Amino acid sequence: MRKLIVLGIALFGLSTTSYAQVGVGTSTPNAAAALELSSPNQGFLPPRMSTAQRDAIDNPADGLIIFNSTTKTIQ
Repeated sequence: MRKLIVLGIALFGLSTTSYAQVGVGTSTPNAAAALELSSPNQGFLPPRMSTAQRDAIDNPADGLIIFNSTTKTIQ
């Protein structure tokens, strides 16, 4: 009986889908955002790397964001 209950819970867990937003510095992230950052006195700090380090990334994802320390630009 216990195995049947565990199986039922597992199947229920697999059949449900959840969608959620993550908010840092806010308890109510915008529903259109997967991630929302909010702060009155701090900024967003992306990963910092040189052009050579950026070029060494294997198969970079579309939309990947870095701060290029060689060119001093967000890329």
